Amino acid sequence: MGSTLTIAHCFDSEWSGREVALPVAQLRMRDGGCVGLYWRRGSGRWSPYRREHEAPFHGTLLECLAEIAADRWGCFWN
Repeated sequence: MGSTLTIAHCFDSEWSGREVALPVAQLRMRDGGCVGLYWRRGSGRWSPYRREHEAPFHGTLLECLAEIAADRWGCFWN
């Protein structure tokens, strides 16, 4: 069974001064070193990330981090 890592953007709220942590992406590790990349929809549900009409994105940890940084579709940093 794999494990899940949630990446969050942390910042101090301009209104309350409190630290806020917004979930940006999830990495779901599977057996064999394969990592699945997920993004959070407006509904709060996690969905597999896809490049255009391709199958769900799977890759190495570094490939997933590069895809999050590129954010072609505005899924992670929007």
